[in-house]
Amino acid sequence: MRSAEHKEGQSVLTNTLRVLTWIAESTSKTVGVREIAKALSMQPSTVSRILKTLVKESLVSQDPRDKGYKLGLELLRLGVLASQKLNLRTIAKPYMNELVQQTNEDAVLGVYDPNRQEMLRVEQVHSGHPLRYVIELDKWTEIYKGASGLAILAFLPKEEQNPILDLADSKSDAKQPWLKKAALEIELKNIKKLGYACTAGRRLQGAVSVSAPILDPNSYPIGDLIVTVPVTRWELHKEEELGKMVKKYASEISSDLVGTRSIASK
Repeated sequence: MRSAEHKEGQSVLTNTLRVLTWIAESTSKTVGVREIAKALSMQPSTVSRILKTLVKESLVSQDPRDKGYKLGLELLRLGVLASQKLNLRTIAKPYMNELVQQTNEDAVLGVYDPNRQEMLRVEQVHSGHPLRYVIELDKWTEIYKGASGLAILAFLPKEEQNPILDLADSKSDAKQPWLKKAALEIELKNIKKLGYACTAGRRLQGAVSVSAPILDPNSYPIGDLIVTVPVTRWELHKEEELGKMVKKYASEISSDLVGTRSIASK
């Protein structure tokens, strides 16, 4: 009996790895249940069960637009921790270095998971200033508090924005009035118009953040580029200049990543 259970467990694990490997090696942006089942000679019901488990663990995500499946950010996060060679990081790093040289402030790279509706900060390039903020990397965080997430939230489709705005609204209070849904909707509209977000002290006391989205060919935010500045060095009149600079480099990352110029550069 024990041997049978062991073999069944091995079979489930083997099939799960086969599905995950096939998705990773597929050249399609997203893949469907029947497509996977046919390629691996498996029952669609088996593939469906495996995918539900992988989605739950964020190893695979379901595209909200075509309902197909693709690799999830949790798998990418594990790859970051294991190999430090995440493709987006590799592409973004030279631009981040240049941005730091131009601004003499820290640059941070964020990536977004539509399944979790949260983001990871996966890379940071430090400036030469002795006073700077060390961001905790590879940790899931919400996208409705400060500029580091708002630049992503502003470019999400309305149907994806709404549940996140409702969640933010439920956490608003006298100390965080900007989390009110009505206030955020106005702020997001302005962010989308400018192409960048700027907030002070919302996520980290004493820090100002300026962020611009990294977009795919359909103008969907897959992450963002962030600059953090201690409030003691912040000058309000430089916001527009810094915003345009962050937007420019975020757009160039988008261009290199997906082979097309994003709307953030317009």
